[in-house]
Amino acid sequence: MGLVGTRDCGMVSAAPVLASTCGPCAFPMLPLDSASVTTPQTPTLKAARTALFTHLALAVGLAFFLGHVALLYRASVSHTGGSFCYPLDDAFIHMAIGRNLARHGVFGVTPQAFTAASSSVLWPLALAAVDAVVGDRLLTPLVLNLLAGVLLIAYLARQPVEAAPRSSSLSRTLWIAAVVGLTPLPTIAFLGMEHTAHILVSVVFVAEAARWLARDRGQGPQRVAVLAALATSLRYEALFLAGIVAFFALLRRRFGAAAWLLGASAAPVVLFGLYSITHGGVFLPNSVLLKGNRIHLHGLSDATRFLGGDFMDRICSESHMLAVLLGSAAVGLLAIRRYGLFSPHAMRITISVLAAVAHIQFASLSWFFRYEAYTITLLVANVGLCLMDAGPTFFLSASAGGRERAAVITAGLVVAILAGGPLVRRALFAAELTPTASRNIYDQQVQTARFLRRSFHGEPAAVNDIGAVSYFGDGPMVDLGGLATLEAARAKHFEMFRPMPAADVARLTESSPVAVVYDAWVPDKPTTWTLLGRWNILSCASCAAPVVSIYAVHPADIPRVMAALVDYTPYLPEDVHAEGLYLDVPVTPPDEPDYVLSEGDTMLLSVSGLEHEDFVATVLPDGSLLLPYAAPVVARGLPIADLPRLMTESFGRSEAPEAHNNLGVPRVRLLEPRWNRIDVVGNVYRYGERWWPETMTLAALLARSGGPTAKADAGALPYAYRRVGPSYVRTSLSPDEALQALDVVVFP
Repeated sequence: MGLVGTRDCGMVSAAPVLASTCGPCAFPMLPLDSASVTTPQTPTLKAARTALFTHLALAVGLAFFLGHVALLYRASVSHTGGSFCYPLDDAFIHMAIGRNLARHGVFGVTPQAFTAASSSVLWPLALAAVDAVVGDRLLTPLVLNLLAGVLLIAYLARQPVEAAPRSSSLSRTLWIAAVVGLTPLPTIAFLGMEHTAHILVSVVFVAEAARWLARDRGQGPQRVAVLAALATSLRYEALFLAGIVAFFALLRRRFGAAAWLLGASAAPVVLFGLYSITHGGVFLPNSVLLKGNRIHLHGLSDATRFLGGDFMDRICSESHMLAVLLGSAAVGLLAIRRYGLFSPHAMRITISVLAAVAHIQFASLSWFFRYEAYTITLLVANVGLCLMDAGPTFFLSASAGGRERAAVITAGLVVAILAGGPLVRRALFAAELTPTASRNIYDQQVQTARFLRRSFHGEPAAVNDIGAVSYFGDGPMVDLGGLATLEAARAKHFEMFRPMPAADVARLTESSPVAVVYDAWVPDKPTTWTLLGRWNILSCASCAAPVVSIYAVHPADIPRVMAALVDYTPYLPEDVHAEGLYLDVPVTPPDEPDYVLSEGDTMLLSVSGLEHEDFVATVLPDGSLLLPYAAPVVARGLPIADLPRLMTESFGRSEAPEAHNNLGVPRVRLLEPRWNRIDVVGNVYRYGERWWPETMTLAALLARSGGPTAKADAGALPYAYRRVGPSYVRTSLSPDEALQALDVVVFP
């Protein structure tokens, strides 16, 4: 039997256990994954010790994982008034597809049509299977993720029995805790997506593949091939793992097995691609095409990026990936030198390192810790398993003295701290951010879904984040982001953040009455869109932007969208700051004592007793007025004469010592009244929201808007939607007629 990596005197062989010794020093040849020969024990004692080690590590790992998830759940629902919400909107995409599969047999975010909006093939099918049995439940993805996490920890707890039999109970426990904490598995599970299951299958796949590659010929690749197919059905990134294992199979001259692996891993991709094409989609899911790192080879710079430029840019900006990859690569090289390339330890680490490199180069990183999570689990788990098996002797010769061993141990701890520090920081950040992220999705996306369902149920609203909107409603939609609307993805050339031309936006939203979008995602808006309001969340952790803007898509929709916004705003959570045209109030003469405040009014405020008694403040877009040492007061819609009373009450509630320093009664003087707010819609060169200090006539407005465009209808007269109470009413205009503040003027 040939040896893969034997070395002389004191070095460990990569071959199976041999009874011979190595030369005159009589140093015994060691097992493949061991650094020394274990002391013989009775079977009963050995079994009891193994069970104790396994159960202790398992118990601690499960307690850490489940306890952390429970704390995240408690913190999250406390942020949302008792309503559970996932930290990412994408979780609801899978849930909507699963529900539509179970109820209507449609793989799509709506019951109306197929949509390839999920980058996972298997996860929506799993949700659909559960929905078919127990019904649609909000917590189904979380429960499935908890089950996958428990199975992962149970599998990890069994790994040292074979791969590190001499490891201590403490080292096994710390190892599992490190894997769970540094992934970070609780946050990944709490996302409610397929990543936890993908991590589980990836860990098992790499372990089985390494064991299979280390053996001589005999066992077929069927088990590894099944795991490869399961992994790619969960996440397409698993193709990196399968391709790497197939490459090493070729090096081992297992050509048929390599073909098996490649075919099995590609099967879910091919089958879903064919299914997508037959249902009007494209071969790859829209999410993969839009979010992946697309390969362009149009010039030398593109070739440089493809050959490693993207890898260098990304790894230098992600300190945790740089640290864990460098540390893992170093341990992997030592494992290859000591055990040989085709040993289980070396294979596990090498496959993990190469998969991480491929992922960094060709896939996405971050987006709430999830995309690279499986690579971190593989690296931390397999490097830790190797070091736990070999211990300090991994870096030393058999004849090393105690002082040398102590120095190596100290150096190893220092390196581990430096390499693991960014991962620890990332894990702590994830734990801190997850409850805030749940509140973000609840405040923004869930409220958007409820707003649309309440007033536009069954109508195709235009949006660019589709998860909660599709799950909490079942009507059609126009996804301007491109995940669920193929025409939008094509108009963006399958680039997620590429702006769509206004003509394409207008064409796709022709039948939509309302649009709720991120302005940065749809910068080129049709001239017919009227911005009526914005909803702003604070401490944005997981939404693509803190502000969503609500538009009436056509001028005729202005009264209806206005009424819907006025109707729903009282139901918004306190964390959501509403602003915009629909909340503004008409301008009254500034010399009137009951002048009503609104956005843009600037005042001189005087409060005796403060360090700076006089200060200037302006009413913000959300209607608030900032005060020193006290909470803001809501000034929008408030008569200016009532402001001193509200300021006094705010100072009285403040905990700042400066707010209780015998303050006098506040005095308020209007310095600069707000300008007239007019919205221009239609076929003029300068359209959108405009502000003017003076009164404007229709003719003057047309001139200041650049005049009519070539698309303007010469025979049609301009008109306005004018505020009457809380609603808008269409009004005819004459050229010399003075416009009023808050008018929406339409040029056909």
